[in-house]
Amino acid sequence: MCRTEHSLAIVNLPLNRISATLAAIVACCVFMIPVLPAVGAEPAATPPTTAPAAAVFPRLLGMNIGAKNYDDPAYQQQLSRLDVVILGLYRGWKPQYGMEKVLRNLKELSGGRIIVGQYTVLNECGDNPKDAATLDLRTKLNEMGWWAHKADGSRVQWTRQYNCWDINITSGSKPDAAGLRYPQWLAERSERVYFKAAPFDLWYCDNVFGKPRVTADWDGNGTDDSPKDPAVAAAYRSGHHAEWDHIRKIHPK
Repeated sequence: MCRTEHSLAIVNLPLNRISATLAAIVACCVFMIPVLPAVGAEPAATPPTTAPAAAVFPRLLGMNIGAKNYDDPAYQQQLSRLDVVILGLYRGWKPQYGMEKVLRNLKELSGGRIIVGQYTVLNECGDNPKDAATLDLRTKLNEMGWWAHKADGSRVQWTRQYNCWDINITSGSKPDAAGLRYPQWLAERSERVYFKAAPFDLWYCDNVFGKPRVTADWDGNGTDDSPKDPAVAAAYRSGHHAEWDHIRKIHPK
């Protein structure tokens, strides 16, 4: 997983500085909410209503994706003070302990109050051959040629700070044998690795940029495309939208 700068999120803040309202994360999170009934369907019985509890502020949001010691009881106790926490678990994280146990402990320690999410990022991936956690990602990206390239074949980075490379998330990339492009493929991979393994409350999608931050041959026609081109920006946004649509399809609630 890459540590990133964010246009729509607050990341990696220390515990004593992570205060924000729940609304601050809505733009880049997919909440696990039930699907609404179809038009014309019989409405479900309405349960008795009770007066809502008075809101208490500040609400605390923790973006705790740096340290991975989620099995540490003292760290769990700290995290349980939050109203919302985003975790940065990864494929293969401490299988003897397990992601589900982390969430169960946080829920119990907070009295069921805390909302727990998992971090994901669509637009980039590291390429460290020693990183076993991202081996499946890198294998698929290489196999399908889904890395973002310039017309001369060179890969591109919007920043060198995190040693990650940009990915072509647009419909200009080719689909795999199942008809999936990277946004849909990554959604299915995240579902298998995280959201079937543990009962997360929300799915955090990072780096939701309105346009790419690099020049690349996004449509694969042999010519580099400027990120300032409105058509390129629209195609890039559609890539994010494609991931969210697929998340809703495979994880409707």
